[in-house]
Amino acid sequence: MILFKRRLASPACAGFAAVGVLLLTTAPVWPADPVAEFYSGKTIKVLVGFGAGGGYDLYARTLARYMGRYIPGNPTFVVQNMPGAGGLKAVSYLYGLAPKDGTVLATFARGIVVEPLLSRAEVRNSMRPSSPGSVA
Repeated sequence: MILFKRRLASPACAGFAAVGVLLLTTAPVWPADPVAEFYSGKTIKVLVGFGAGGGYDLYARTLARYMGRYIPGNPTFVVQNMPGAGGLKAVSYLYGLAPKDGTVLATFARGIVVEPLLSRAEVRNSMRPSSPGSVA
């Protein structure tokens, strides 16, 4: 005598299982990451507005050592010290001459951003672009 009758899976469940197996076994085609394409093989320059061996230099070198791992494309970081005028030289370079494509970063003193407001006209003029279209 049969006490329990075992039921087989319905055709709908078998169909869902087949679709699931098909989806899991096919490799998805993802579009290429444009950020990874841009930074692949590039060098990112980190400007330091002070001389070598100081706190800002140590901070920039620590950043440069590890940051490339966390940006898609794994760019190389290079630290460049640009001492002069309390960091104003590096900021002026970053503002006026450096490429505006994300390949140049800078570390400088916190107070440098208000320097043009509090100082002489020569400093204020050095922070301005030389022509209206020179800074993007």
